[in-house]
Parts: sequence; structure tokens; C-alpha cells
Amino acid sequence: CFLLTFHYRTTDRHLLIDFGSTWSSWRYMADVANDIRVRTGDKLDAVLATHRHKDHISGFATRDDGDASGDIISALEPDLVSMTWTEDPKLAADARGITSGEPNLSLISALESMDTVAQRAMLAATSRRGARRSSRQVEMESLAEINIPNRNALLNLLNMAGQKTEFLHYGKKTSLSSKFRGVKFHVLGPPTIRQ
Repeated sequence: CFLLTFHYRTTDRHLLIDFGSTWSSWRYMADVANDIRVRTGDKLDAVLATHRHKDHISGFATRDDGDASGDIISALEPDLVSMTWTEDPKLAADARGITSGEPNLSLISALESMDTVAQRAMLAATSRRGARRSSRQVEMESLAEINIPNRNALLNLLNMAGQKTEFLHYGKKTSLSSKFRGVKFHVLGPPTIRQ
């Protein structure tokens, strides 16, 4: 993750960019989240999640006991969560960009199918742990690892700022610009299908 702090005359503003890992324990991630909590004085102004791969958002996952890094970050009550347009749960299956409406079950089903493929790839790649693995198996394991479902983390991100969640695409103006005066944000991607 990256925690950016912007110092203004009367206050500091904090932006968290991504928060994930493919190797760290949940306890280590909670320690990092607690460090973020201390450094921000218990308040995050915004979170920017660049995409849903595990190494970018797994730290936003929650636990039933409320002790996970995602629980800690959520308690910092960010005013804004910025995500890519592809994460909008209201997208139609054939969406060409941002839309509004009810959550599209076919899109959610398609994402879950892709997650299943990633899990099967991981099982196939790791089935020979301890045995000599080919470079292709190692590569498949790495690709599958970052694509394993992050549903818990994604749902936490979608709920973290309530109605103050924005979905970005190439060239879109972001609300981050008004939150962080003097900082210029340029959204470079992802493009919409039309783009």
C-alpha cells in the first residue's frame, strides 16, 4: 500500500492507495492497518483501489471477530472510495462503461466463474508442491494467486464510504481533486469498452 499525507495549513489529509499482499498473514496486515490508523490520527480522507487482484486489495478483507486489517481501515471512515468502473456492481453484463441501476446478477456470476477458474488453476499448479515444478507451473501459480477471489475485501470497499464511492475510467474527473486541494489527479485507466 501507499499512504500519502498532504499537509495543509490547518489540517493533514490522508489517501490510502491499495492495500494487499499475496504472502502476508492476516495478523501482519492488521499490524500495518494499525500503523496506518496511528499515522492518520484515526481518520482516512480517501481510499483508492486500483484493481481487484489480491496483491492490491486483500488488506481490505474483514473477519467475523472484527480484528482484520479491513475492519481497522473501515473504522477510519474514509469520506471517499475510488475504484475502477469494472468493479461497479450495477453494471450490465454487456456494459460499455459506467451505468446505474440494480446490481447485475449475470456480471456477478461471470466474475465468480472467473474466480473459480483461478482457484482451479491454483490447485493444479500447487498439486505438486515439494516436487520439482516446471517454470510453467510456477507461472500459473503466480497468475492464479493474484486472481483468487477477493469478494470479502471488495464488498468492504464497496460499503466503506456508502454513497461516496466513485467508479473511474480513463479521462474521468475524480472527486479526489476536490478532497486534496492543489493535487492533480489524472485517471489513466482502465478504459471503457467504447474507449
